[in-house]
Amino acid sequence: RAGAYAVVQASQRPVVTSSVALSYLAAATVGPLGAVAATLRVGRRQAVVEVRIYDAGRENRLAATALLTMSYLPGEAFQPTMG
Repeated sequence: RAGAYAVVQASQRPVVTSSVALSYLAAATVGPLGAVAATLRVGRRQAVVEVRIYDAGRENRLAATALLTMSYLPGEAFQPTMG
């Protein structure tokens, strides 16, 4: 969800996930978990975003990373809402 939200914020367009590459790096045993998303590229048809998942209960240990490719859905630009 963090990845899609980051792309929607950057592009102002609705998206769908095209591909995901997920790497689990450490067990998230304590929590809560936090996610930080960074949009790497916003193109005409797709966008690429990196998401890092941290275990806050273990001194923000990096638990996983994901690289997502998001494709734009047809339609007008819109204002995203988180919920």
